[in-house]
Amino acid sequence: MGEFLCRLAEEEKNKVRAEEIVCPYCEHEQNNETKSSHISYLGEDSKDKTTCENCDKEFWVEEKVERFFETMTIEWEAKEEERIKKYIEEHK
Repeated sequence: MGEFLCRLAEEEKNKVRAEEIVCPYCEHEQNNETKSSHISYLGEDSKDKTTCENCDKEFWVEEKVERFFETMTIEWEAKEEERIKKYIEEHK
């Protein structure tokens, strides 16, 4: 078990998690062109190599996509819109 935990700790030292693509060697934030080339619009996980624009070292880029949906009943929204209209009319 100790070896496994050491491997996990070592892996974490070699990763950078961010909203932008950041080189794990020199911490340079890559440009939008590099970022857009690693974005999957359907949210499939992808893992590709790229080369840092600053230090020229190659590293892995893995896109992690988190998506959620919010739904609401049509009746509630219509009722709320009506309530707001009525409130505005009463307070003119």
